[in-house]
Amino acid sequence: MAYQCGFVLRLYQTPPDRRVDFAGSPSEAADRMAPLLQALVPPGDAAPGLRAVAQQMSHWLLLTLRSLPVGLRIEQWLWDKYPALRAQQAAALERQQEENAVHIGWRSGKLRFPPQFLALEAVHALFADRLLGTAYFATPFEAVGLIEDGRRLFCLLDSTPPEPGADRGLVESWGEALGIRDWFHWLAFRA
Repeated sequence: MAYQCGFVLRLYQTPPDRRVDFAGSPSEAADRMAPLLQALVPPGDAAPGLRAVAQQMSHWLLLTLRSLPVGLRIEQWLWDKYPALRAQQAAALERQQEENAVHIGWRSGKLRFPPQFLALEAVHALFADRLLGTAYFATPFEAVGLIEDGRRLFCLLDSTPPEPGADRGLVESWGEALGIRDWFHWLAFRA
């Protein structure tokens, strides 16, 4: 609950003329995702369900891109300002890391997760390790060679001012780093 409230607080802490809503076209994003998935299928093999998986993955990707960078800001704020919540927060982060690591080997028939987008899971693992003082959440991503893209996103997180007014720029910088900046746009916020 506190985490979700953090999104609302950050939105309203942003100056009114800079408040925006994230928007992406689900069908256009799926059209962009499909060739990336197809490229991972061995030549000559069919990829049944390609369109459905492309829609699911592009939806996940855009939702995660919109929520994760800002969500990490909220996680840090909760950790710093509300130490009484730390045990609950640590348990939630640990559960999330277990779920995220599953994406490394995820497959649907011949289709698998495009590795460049696993940077979102890797950066979350790096963040959890730093916040909780651990050194093992990022290990699965490092073991399969997926950690460097996560580190690039982590550097962007650390180099972007933490103020709510910088959230849009943070999301855009991650979109650029993932090669999907043109998959979404911003709309003026309406209360």
